[in-house]
Amino acid sequence: MHESAKKRWKRLYRPLVFGAISSFLILCAACSKAPRESAIALPPAALLEPIVIPDRTQARTQGDLVRLLIEDEATMERTNANLEALRQWRRIMEAGKNDD
Repeated sequence: MHESAKKRWKRLYRPLVFGAISSFLILCAACSKAPRESAIALPPAALLEPIVIPDRTQARTQGDLVRLLIEDEATMERTNANLEALRQWRRIMEAGKNDD
């Protein structure tokens, strides 16, 4: 009878140890204070489009230079509008983080 108890213990030893270690690890994971993963919010794609610089190779006259200057100003205004929209988007995202 003593011999059969040894065999039974040998047969149950590994599953018991494995179960105890598994339970310990699950409890450790459940009780950990790991930071929560937050969703990544990206700005609208339209605000990240590249800036198109007008072609300057065809400028031959002062009139061409004036047209280029007007196009440059329009490009800078669009860029400033995009940057302001990004600033507003960032303020909204930061306000949302503070609400959590």
